[in-house]
Amino acid sequence: MFDPTKIKIDLENQDKNNNESKEMKTKKTENLEDIDVLNKDLTTKKEENQKEVFNEDPKEIIKEDTVKEEVTEEKTSNNEEENLENVLGKTNNNKEEKNKFSEYGDLGADLSANTEKKEEKERKKEVIFDLNISEIQDLFYIATNKQYNYILIEPDWDKIKISFKKDKVLKETIYIKYPVYSKILLKAKSLAKLDIEGTEDEQQGKGKVRINTNDFKIYVKTVPTGNGEKLFMKLEEIEINLNKKVHKKVSVMQIFGFLGALFFVSLIIGGSFLAFVVLNAKTPQDVLFFENLGINLNDVNTFVGKMVTIIFSLVLFIETIFLIIFLFKFILTKKSYKKKKIYYAIISVLTLIFTFISGTAWLVIHKKISNLPNWIELSRGNVQILDNSKLKSENFDIDSSTIKDTSNLIGPITIKYDLKNYKRSEESKGFKIKKYIWAFGDEKIIERIEPTIIHEFNEKGSYEVKLTVEEIDLTGKIITKEIKDIPAINISYIVDIKEEKLNNGGKTIKFDATDVSQLGNIEWYYGDDLKPVWKGNTFDPGKPIFDETLVGMKITNSAKKDNILDKIFIIGGENKNSIKGTIVSKQSILNDLEYEIKVKEPENDFGDGFISEFKWIIEDKEIINKGDIEKPEESSKINYTFKKYGKHNISVILKDSSGKVKKLDAVIDIPRKLKLTKGISIYNEGELLKDVKYNPKNKEYFINRLPVPTELTLDSRLVTSDNILYTLKNVTWDINSDGNIDGKRKVFKYPVDVEGNHSLKINYTFAHKKIKGEEIKLSEVLYTEGIKKEALLYLNIEKDSNYAPIIVRFDASQSQVKNQNIVKFIWDYGDSTPIEERGAINPGHRYTKAGNYEVKLTVVTEEGNSYTIKKKLILNPKPQSARINVSMKKAPVGQGIEFSSAKSEGQIESYHWTFGDGKSSFEANPSHTYTKKGKYKARLKVDFSNNNQLTDVVEIEIY
Repeated sequence: MFDPTKIKIDLENQDKNNNESKEMKTKKTENLEDIDVLNKDLTTKKEENQKEVFNEDPKEIIKEDTVKEEVTEEKTSNNEEENLENVLGKTNNNKEEKNKFSEYGDLGADLSANTEKKEEKERKKEVIFDLNISEIQDLFYIATNKQYNYILIEPDWDKIKISFKKDKVLKETIYIKYPVYSKILLKAKSLAKLDIEGTEDEQQGKGKVRINTNDFKIYVKTVPTGNGEKLFMKLEEIEINLNKKVHKKVSVMQIFGFLGALFFVSLIIGGSFLAFVVLNAKTPQDVLFFENLGINLNDVNTFVGKMVTIIFSLVLFIETIFLIIFLFKFILTKKSYKKKKIYYAIISVLTLIFTFISGTAWLVIHKKISNLPNWIELSRGNVQILDNSKLKSENFDIDSSTIKDTSNLIGPITIKYDLKNYKRSEESKGFKIKKYIWAFGDEKIIERIEPTIIHEFNEKGSYEVKLTVEEIDLTGKIITKEIKDIPAINISYIVDIKEEKLNNGGKTIKFDATDVSQLGNIEWYYGDDLKPVWKGNTFDPGKPIFDETLVGMKITNSAKKDNILDKIFIIGGENKNSIKGTIVSKQSILNDLEYEIKVKEPENDFGDGFISEFKWIIEDKEIINKGDIEKPEESSKINYTFKKYGKHNISVILKDSSGKVKKLDAVIDIPRKLKLTKGISIYNEGELLKDVKYNPKNKEYFINRLPVPTELTLDSRLVTSDNILYTLKNVTWDINSDGNIDGKRKVFKYPVDVEGNHSLKINYTFAHKKIKGEEIKLSEVLYTEGIKKEALLYLNIEKDSNYAPIIVRFDASQSQVKNQNIVKFIWDYGDSTPIEERGAINPGHRYTKAGNYEVKLTVVTEEGNSYTIKKKLILNPKPQSARINVSMKKAPVGQGIEFSSAKSEGQIESYHWTFGDGKSSFEANPSHTYTKKGKYKARLKVDFSNNNQLTDVVEIEIY
């Protein structure tokens, strides 16, 4: 601020004072208050105001902004001071804040009288307006920074006087212009919640502001005068108890609200993701993700359908609530509030549109889910081959009825071919199946419209099954497709079965397996639990059969070590109970001992009512489920956790509403052992051996007639088991199976140096992914038969590139014949060139064309014996290009120019040059002379051995 007594154009002091003021302002922080009064950047505004001051000539400022004023008395009268203190000073502790302005009226009257007496004196002196004051927070900053507690603003006809006091003593006076005063007055009224438009009556009030992070009470009073309203303000700092901490409590409803919102959002995101996966799935592999969630592939569509129903129900419910709210607000809003009524109308219409879209989307997605395929059936392939006897039986489900190996069957057997998946796949592509034409290798052609057929094979022989399908495409044209993935049926042996019906409704049956006995001894198993009852080629149960009965046959010999039955016969009973069903189970992904168990397709005759009860008997527990007439299979479902691994007998008693019961039995075997789904890979000299025999039952590999010495590379990195919860942890290798560990890496080099039989034991350790310390160990054995051939021939092929033409070198110097000397090496290069005799090291043979060649080397010994080795040689064609090089592109008339095709690539057969002047050449690199001036285009056309042609052009200028 400038001192008016030093106004005599003292520019140096003026600059100094202004710079000090600028420095003071830049140190200010943001002043915050409850109603965001002080949320502006004071420093920036003051710097801008400072620039405005210094951009003008100081003399002009003084000249423009000065007015005559009277020298104000340094102290007010005692009476005025007392009035100010009574109105805006500190109150006594016994008085309430509402009495702080009790004496404002007297003070205003005194001040008005004094003002009239001093009007002439106040205009006798020049004053300077403080341009740094632009808003009320600037006054607050000065007051708090200099510890003033009282501010008086008095308007005159040409200036505004602002007085700052502390404890009744005047400390500082500044002047501002009317526009700033008006802004300050309005803000002060706003802070104290006064009538902003009222200017004719006295007003008083209080408020609260924050200045430099401290809270202040502000007392405000306005008094009307002839030149405007006088403004009185007093600041009082609010003391804060630092030891008191306010903790905002979170209510239980807020917690539940947050958790509910989180659950709702998670449900929508998770459900949308799962629905997206299923709706975009094309193959069963696309939905295997759900098995990791413990969801059976049969239940994927149902699960996703329920998720979609829950999500859309919640969304529609919320949208409906909002729609009702907005509609009521629209109806209840008065017409005088036109904008608000239009707003609620628009929101209501938009909410209605979104609700309609949500409902439509729900219907569309629900329809898509209902049309999704059965993923379990789809995973079985286009053509399912099933044992029809098992398929009709209550004791076997479709998985156990599937025939996976048709190469060595025992007859008689009735096979059902099911092409429903194929039909569904073709129809999805727009084709319509007209008929299926079957041929079972017995010279009979069978045509069917249905996608299933049942055929009995009751004689020994190999049957090549052929299927041709006639389809109609989108244009109505009939096309024929041959299904090539149907395996041949090989009936190797026949069991003779003789049945005789009895008058009492039962029947007797006899089995004769003499034809099978050449494989070993025959053991017979009988009953639903298939217990061993007899040994011999023939079997007679010895009693009539009334209900469906199982008869098992097992062949035992020295080579077979497993207990798997080779054939199961299902003898249909004459008097069956009407209650049907099959016990099925599914192991949990998360817990090997936990199973989901249910009765698949429980049913009975219509006249006997419905299945009313399922009574499960497992270990020492009984579990009773009530039957649901609409969902009988679902109502039979239980989840059970077994106590230990091994075989467990489970039973369920089905009771219908008429009182009839039927007991179903099953065995669940929970083995600790795993089955390998992928074994080791075996390489010899860098090539994968394809003639390795593997016996999955005994876990044995066989490599016969392996030339020695050699070194095999065994790779177990891709070994996997049938249980996804277990992963391969480590592998050990035991040469000769002597108990000594010879290797611990997953890739092992196995040397086989001598003739004879050798064995290598492979020990796997699988670790459970979730249960720490849970491990399962498996072992396999590799048997090799080493044969040292009479001749060990080696043929090494050396070449500088893989492109023809090329000279290839051969080295057979390591070849040897047992106890004989090699005297001749006869080379057949496989390219139709003459066979020639050369040394063991062949310096090279030129191949002119690309292709696959079989190089054959025949060695002849002194005794006249010959031995041959063959190897493949693959040569690729070189990249083809036509390129012209010239000795000069600009030449005088008569100057000879050399043309070259040396940079052309590929197997070139011929060259054809045209020089643009009517002359041509068939040389590879011709020379040509032009006899006239002008520009000529020389063109080269190259013919390659594969009948391809390429051209290049160059422009020649003759001057």
